[in-house]
Amino acid sequence: MAVSAVAATMGAIALGLQAGESFSRGWMVLSYVFTGAAAVTLRASLRLALGAFSARGIGVRKVALIGAGPTAQRVLDHLDRHPAVGLRVAAIFDLPDRPAPALGYPDSVERWPLDALDRVLVDQRIDDVWVAVSLSDPAGFQAVQARLKLCPVSAFYVPGEYEACVVGRRMTEVAGVASLIPMA
Repeated sequence: MAVSAVAATMGAIALGLQAGESFSRGWMVLSYVFTGAAAVTLRASLRLALGAFSARGIGVRKVALIGAGPTAQRVLDHLDRHPAVGLRVAAIFDLPDRPAPALGYPDSVERWPLDALDRVLVDQRIDDVWVAVSLSDPAGFQAVQARLKLCPVSAFYVPGEYEACVVGRRMTEVAGVASLIPMA
């Protein structure tokens, strides 16, 4: 959309500067070159601005992550590499009776048991919940679904590497991570 707006603006300028009845091919070439350069510059500057705002906490959505396996680590790594998307993991919830593996996450992210989900969502003003529990763990997945039935926020299921093709539901992409909508 930004490219179209820049192209239309450059086209209007080129037409406004037209001299005589014929339209110069040179103006067309310059128009395309400047349009491309302007679009690339605009995109880069917007990405830098969004990253700066996100680093200051402006426009950031807080996300709670349920699960602590390789899928959860993939989500954490992705959000860490792309701060401009404006999503921050504020809490990680571990499943009951499961060993909690060590995840590479910032010290500012607290780990909680799944029983504390309702309280933490309200206290920390969490905007979304992402579920990274494998479908091969039906007991854990059912425990998560039971907790999310009364959840006051949007919940997304993030499938593992090999689960996306098995699920057979409508998929979307949130911040570059494939997820199902809605879960609960």
